[in-house]
Amino acid sequence: LTNKPPAHRQLFFGHAYLIPLHESMQIRRQIGCIGLQATFLRGVLALHSIKTSPTIARPLFASRTLYADDVLVKDTGSHEPQILPARQPLHSAFADDSSGGMPCKQDFSVLSWNILLPNSQDNWWCHKMFAPWVPMEKREWLHRQALIRDRLLLAGADIVCIQEADGETFERDFAFMEEAGYEHCLHRKFRFRCATFFRKDKFALEQVAHKDRTLVTELRSIDGSRALNVVNCHLSGGAVPERRLRQVHEALDQIRKWKAKVAITLEKQRNARRPSPRNIAKAEDALRLHVEAGVIVCGDLNSDGDTGVRRLLVEGSVDPDWREPQYPKVPLTSKRKENSIVHSFVDAAELAYASNVCDGDYGESPSLGSRPATYVVPNLASMLLLPINGGGIPRTQFGYQVARGVADMLGLHTFSASEVKRAFKALDLDGNNVIDEDEVQMLVETVYFSTHGRMPTAEERTEFLRVFGISSTDRAELSYEQLTRKLAALKQELEGGSEGTELVEVRTEVDVQRMIARFTPLLRDALDCVFDRLSSDGGETLSEEDAEKFLVVANGQLGRGGMWRQTASLFEIKTAALMRAALTRQEWYEMFARELAEGKWWQVMYDLEVCGANLRSQAEEEGHHYQGWLDYVYFNSQRLACTGIQEALTAAEHSRIHDD
Repeated sequence: LTNKPPAHRQLFFGHAYLIPLHESMQIRRQIGCIGLQATFLRGVLALHSIKTSPTIARPLFASRTLYADDVLVKDTGSHEPQILPARQPLHSAFADDSSGGMPCKQDFSVLSWNILLPNSQDNWWCHKMFAPWVPMEKREWLHRQALIRDRLLLAGADIVCIQEADGETFERDFAFMEEAGYEHCLHRKFRFRCATFFRKDKFALEQVAHKDRTLVTELRSIDGSRALNVVNCHLSGGAVPERRLRQVHEALDQIRKWKAKVAITLEKQRNARRPSPRNIAKAEDALRLHVEAGVIVCGDLNSDGDTGVRRLLVEGSVDPDWREPQYPKVPLTSKRKENSIVHSFVDAAELAYASNVCDGDYGESPSLGSRPATYVVPNLASMLLLPINGGGIPRTQFGYQVARGVADMLGLHTFSASEVKRAFKALDLDGNNVIDEDEVQMLVETVYFSTHGRMPTAEERTEFLRVFGISSTDRAELSYEQLTRKLAALKQELEGGSEGTELVEVRTEVDVQRMIARFTPLLRDALDCVFDRLSSDGGETLSEEDAEKFLVVANGQLGRGGMWRQTASLFEIKTAALMRAALTRQEWYEMFARELAEGKWWQVMYDLEVCGANLRSQAEEEGHHYQGWLDYVYFNSQRLACTGIQEALTAAEHSRIHDD
């Protein structure tokens, strides 16, 4: 990176699940293990041909010439990363004959993992996230810590990015990393903290910034010749896409500020009354390190699909009028936000698996070799809440039947652009590039007959069209663009509604009532069952003593948990108003609505089942696992190039998750 000839350096990450939690834990987070190869800014860079979303107007990398700090960079073709088997040391990715089976000194590896808040002390509720048949000793932190330790030490990554570390117990929880030769930087704020480890024989910490749910570090190679910026993220979850965008933008801007500060220092040295050639050269070298530094943005982004964060990193900017498809009514920014790093970022898993999370390249049936989800859990949300449509009205089972019927008839598995085009051609019988009204009616009749074994009545036909997104006053014909939007809505119906079953933020009491309106009959029956069982006055109310019994059974003791905080606050208000400290059935519903709004599916399920409800046994079926692509590793492509990604699972682990 100085005046030496162009050279290469490599880094490697991997994707692997925290699997063997006694084969049981309902939340499974993926480790990111991705191989990157970095080149000097001076010299040839391998840029990549990447499959992109149809919503992105231009390819990620067009053939172009880029200028950055007076250095000419040109695209020189594609580079295909390898996919490595799971559960092997990461340095094996760099072994070759010339290195004697060991990585060269310029190679390095990175691993990112949301390890879920350790339940060693503060995270007392972690046991609720396990399946009910898992022995309690297998839910303890010491058991889970040993599994995490074994996976991290086996991987042997040079840089390890952890999310959800506990600041109170961190030193004890991860003492094994220090023993293995790592130094670390722990975020100094928040309950769920990011921590970045690095091998002290390869890297030194130059500077750090503790930002909003991101930990930004500048690492230097031991010889001081290279710099790497690592943004370790645990972005805000839920219906706050604007906050996630701001968090990543702020982190990238911190890197820009570091570079700008060095540039100002250089300018001052050059304009000094008595300029020192030595100080000027030193400042020039420092600026060159910043200019030529690689940047990695990794961690738990708590969102997937065509998000503002992805657009900022890959496209370089987000405009005020752009919206995330999942949150069409939520403005992300009041003014244009730009990626201050300048260079385009690449999603490493997208590159390795030739698929992204925007265009439906992944299906319901996961398989080895396809892009692995990073978040796999039983589909509890669909058992507890009805999905909602754009107007906020709960959809019925009929809506699901319409979506499934259309998907099956048209052969839609992934709803990719190619499948939608094929479906449009199949429906456009007269070839006039519009699906006419009679062709729409034929679709209705065919799907309805295949689903119910008879032709629809006039009322049923109208209801079908309504679910399909066509009102009785609309002209029932569809262009290709309209069909694409309709099918996208049906795909969301199959996956849990246009806003999903969990991604709703409760801010007002009106929101609470809307959440209650979405309770499934199964959940409402379970709530009534437990309420009646606990009530000492025949189901009228839960007295203070009744409520305390519930809290002790659910949480082990009083004084902790969201339900206890809600109950204590409500009783305090009632006592101050000279009212009896008791819960009505409606207030009981409201407390659970607030818990569900925070995505506490497992806690709600556990609290009700431990009190005698049989939610899972009464459900007809849990359906497919919920799969999310929440964890990512992005890298700036003008400095780094991906050489490989490690498989998430062995075949046996894959079967234990998806087939058992």
